[in-house]
Amino acid sequence: MSSLPTIPEAIARLLDQEIDAEIQPEDPRLLISLSGGVDSVALLIATAQWAKRSKRKVQVEAFHMHHGLRGEEADRDARHCLLIWRQWEIPLHVVYEPLDRQLGPGQPSLETLCRHKRREHFAKVAKARDCQWVLLGHHTSDQAETVLGNILRGCGLRGLRGMDPVTHMTGSEIKILRPFLICSRDQIESFLQSENTKGIFDSSNDSMDHRRNRLRHELLPQLEKENPEILVHLNQLAQESRLRWQSLQTRMQTCLDQAYCLRPFISLPPGSLDHLQGPEISDVIREALIIAADYEGQLSREHLEHLEQLATSKSRSPRLDLPAGRTAHRCGHWIHLGPIPQQDLTAWREITPEPNRPFQHLGLKWTFHTSSEYASSEHASSEHASFDFKVTLRPLKPEDRWPGRKTRTEESLRQLGIPKHLRRFWPVFVDGDGNILGSPGVTSALVTSSGVPCPQVQIERTDSSEITELAFHLLRIQNYMHHMNDNPFTDEKTGTPS
Repeated sequence: MSSLPTIPEAIARLLDQEIDAEIQPEDPRLLISLSGGVDSVALLIATAQWAKRSKRKVQVEAFHMHHGLRGEEADRDARHCLLIWRQWEIPLHVVYEPLDRQLGPGQPSLETLCRHKRREHFAKVAKARDCQWVLLGHHTSDQAETVLGNILRGCGLRGLRGMDPVTHMTGSEIKILRPFLICSRDQIESFLQSENTKGIFDSSNDSMDHRRNRLRHELLPQLEKENPEILVHLNQLAQESRLRWQSLQTRMQTCLDQAYCLRPFISLPPGSLDHLQGPEISDVIREALIIAADYEGQLSREHLEHLEQLATSKSRSPRLDLPAGRTAHRCGHWIHLGPIPQQDLTAWREITPEPNRPFQHLGLKWTFHTSSEYASSEHASSEHASFDFKVTLRPLKPEDRWPGRKTRTEESLRQLGIPKHLRRFWPVFVDGDGNILGSPGVTSALVTSSGVPCPQVQIERTDSSEITELAFHLLRIQNYMHHMNDNPFTDEKTGTPS
């Protein structure tokens, strides 16, 4: 790897392109991930040196996360980061969150959990400090280990890409930069020695309990005996795969633009996958998982194949449980992704809200009103210019039917992608005589049998707290029916209005 750029060249190559080329902001802020190890300390120093040479007023800050693991050694890491801070006079943010209490069955692996929590706190600190870029110290060996690990897990094209030099942090405009992906570990160590600075060693990097360490210390050395250029080839494979992935992204984005997402849930509507083929389908579903939860959950080749079968209705079961406590569910030509459903949903009693007054129910804000269609219809009258009669909201019953239709109400909900375990909790509104008038997002008539206008209902999320699965689907249906011209019944084959 003698042709690799020097550490200062690698830093300048990426930061000149991503930061100095930007007109705004005038005083860019960078947040460095600082573990205290060789790679992160070298990254901090090289970035600070670049910032001093920059024509702009660049502010460099550092972030260290104490995971509550490794006891005294973890405390030593934090102290070393403080020494680096004093030496270079760079603001340091230290976050402590013990992760040992968050491990267990159905949870992500320790490595995945640590990465996920670091990203979570990165986003919080970067937002609070108005940092537009987060820098990580991954190098060519890390990239090779990532690609090899993905291959062994059974990845698709996305996994062959390894880590991207530039990517957006999910759900924000913050960019993640990895300038050392074109540098070797030997280069990084030599650079740090030339700066008379040391990084500390993390003893967990030698533990064979961790899969990445087994790849690093056992498998890769064996592969290097067969081909000394294996690290180069794995990095080249990642680069070529990224180029191929870019050509696929446009088609994938067309599908993802149709998705409805309220994290941690996301749904793909009927027909959204029709223009994709084979592995492209599972790639889109994996991207949807990342959008909804920041991580895919270490999907294996078997998971990818089963996701493709589920999405194309070739699987026996409409549901597939995935790693990290998530599930994929096909229902009425919809594909739903989210946490594994709770088995003990709480039943709710019917309520009778006051006319024309918003109320809170099922974690949502509800407002009944007269439909705009009624106001312009032949039924309209000044007497019923507003909705002012009694309506009761209650859970769906098996015998319920929409007005004027023989099809069971539950069947129409299935067509709309409402999972079976939620249907008996699905809210419908009835008049004083017990006649079904409609449901959120679905109203079957403009007027009741007595000639008064059927109420329309508007539901809204009340706050940013974690949303329930039932509330998610209520909002999804309202959004979907708005775009489908309020026709609640769809063609079974195409998913289009009948």
